[in-house]
Order: sequence, then C-alpha cells, then structure tokens
Amino acid sequence: MRYYDRYNIKKIKYFTGLYKKKFQNNKIQIKEKKVGSGFVGEVFEISFIKDNTTIFKFIVKRQPFDIRYRYERYFNIETAKLVNNKVIPNFIKHYDSYVLNNQVSFLMENADRGLDHWSLKERTFEQYLSFAFQILSALYVFKKYIRGCHYDVSYQNIMYIKLKDTEDKYFEYKINEVSYYIPIFGKLFLLIDFGRGRSLKLSKDNETKKCIEEDTDLYRFKNIFEEMKYLYHIEKLQLKFDYNDLLTKLKLTNSNIIHDKFIIIKSRESKVQNERFDHILRIIEFMKVAEENNILQLNTFHGVNDKYLNFINNITSIDNFYIHFDKFTVKQPKNKVIDTFKMT
Repeated sequence: MRYYDRYNIKKIKYFTGLYKKKFQNNKIQIKEKKVGSGFVGEVFEISFIKDNTTIFKFIVKRQPFDIRYRYERYFNIETAKLVNNKVIPNFIKHYDSYVLNNQVSFLMENADRGLDHWSLKERTFEQYLSFAFQILSALYVFKKYIRGCHYDVSYQNIMYIKLKDTEDKYFEYKINEVSYYIPIFGKLFLLIDFGRGRSLKLSKDNETKKCIEEDTDLYRFKNIFEEMKYLYHIEKLQLKFDYNDLLTKLKLTNSNIIHDKFIIIKSRESKVQNERFDHILRIIEFMKVAEENNILQLNTFHGVNDKYLNFINNITSIDNFYIHFDKFTVKQPKNKVIDTFKMT
C-alpha cells in the first residue's frame, strides 16, 4: 500500500459504509474470505472488486458480544486517535465496530503479513533495531497516553504493512524534543489485538497496576526474539528432527506433544494463522526443553543472536527505552523522512 492511504479518512468511511449496508451493484462487488480464527472469534478479509481489480481491502474480526467488547472498543478508539493525530503509526488502525445479532464486528486495516513470516528471511542488525524501536514506541505510547499495558505482547500480535517505495526512507519520532530517525526498510510494524489490554482509566485493580509498574509488556517483548528463533526452525527447516527419538530421550509421555507434531506439519499448508498458534506454542515449549537438555541442537538464528539480545536486554524500562537508540539521533537523512510523529 501507499503509506498515506491509511490516513485517507474519506475513502475509509466510504468503503466501510458500503460494507455495513451490504451494498453491491454491477460495478462494485464485495468478497469475503476467512483468514483466521482464535479463541473467541473469526477473522475475515473483505475485498471490494471493480472491473476484476481489487480497489480496497480491510479486515473484519467477529466475535460473540460480551463484557470484553466495551474494553476492546475503548482501546481500538484510543489507538486509532493516536495514529490519526500522528503521535505514533505503529498500532493497527481500527475503522469502526458494531453489534448485530449478539455478535460484535471490528473493522480494521488490512496488514500484509505477521512477524513469523518476517523472521524467515535474513535480517541485518539495523533491521532488527528498526523493528524493536517501532514496537517499543507503540508500548511506550500505550503506557503514556492510555495509562495501560497491552498485556499480550507476542509474535502473533505483531504484523507489518509493506510500504511501497520506502526501502531507503525514514520515520522521524520526536521524544522530549529529540528526533530519532528510524530507517523503515519498507516495513511498518503494527501492534495488534487489544482484547486483553488493561488501563488505569478503566480499572485500578491490582493486576492492572502490577502489569504497568512491572513493565510486563517489556518483559514479554524481550521473549519475542526467542519465539522467532524457534519459528525459524519450525518453518524454514521443516521440522527435520526425530520427535519420537527426542521423546524417548526426555522420557516424556505427553501424547499431546506427539499429536502436535502432526498438527504442525499438516497446518503448514494452511494460511489461517491463528488456527496454528496454540500448537506452535506447545512445539516451541517442547523444543526449549529438548534444547536445554542438550538433546536438540539448533543452528544460530541469522547470526545476530548475541548482539541483538544484548542490546534488548540492556533496556530495563519502557519509560526510557529510547535512550538506547541514540545512534539514530545523530544525522538527519536529507529528503528521506516520509512522516514525523510527536510522541511527547
């Protein structure tokens, strides 16, 4: 997509309006395709077709209406404001929501792929820093403006949009009057799914206070790189190791693990991302146990393990994460900044 398309409010309202009215004619057809499912709902891609060409797309997440709707809707509205007001670009942008027949539908922008897909290719240290800054910025803004925490930071809740003609472009993030020029490398990373989000504006319960005070989001973000390492071996290396042999050596008898082996292999052919998530998490846990017991040997992940992990582990607070990225404040790229965001 072109970057500024996500700020075309008039266009967004036009197509979401057509969808809600279920409007179709000889010129524009609406097509719906299921692309995911989770614990409480399903995800559909909505395409508008004109003259055999797709002219607009967005995502609809449908789930049963319950008390969580109020909270998720609140986070959707607040994060959309932060995107529209150019505070931060790194939230999935929500367009609208409505309740019909005891079912809630959330309408949101269509991201291209997930972090699991991004991790399958070789990435440079600079690309990992770009990814880290973008997502940490989202967590920083969530904490500062919404006074809350996402509470579900993991690889399946980070996606990206491919931005045309931005491989050598930059975003400028302003924090405390200091500009950070972050290379994009053609990817806008997005934090998605606020269904488990918490905010002191909604509740001052102990769990909400604890997740904010202890920077739970930062702790979970640091675990993502390890998840990506295992995802790389699951997908790229096609599970080329003998699980039965590993099970014997570890003396594990959990039949679910054996079952998951075949589920993973089968689900590789599926493009429905969320249907695979639970099974992948179990496989990752199994791989960790095998690796810790020196039974499973995994190759170095893209050769940036130590350097990136050392960098990320030095960040101890979301509140001042940006001080670790001071290398990006030194020089302003001439004529290459495509947008500026004032985070503070």
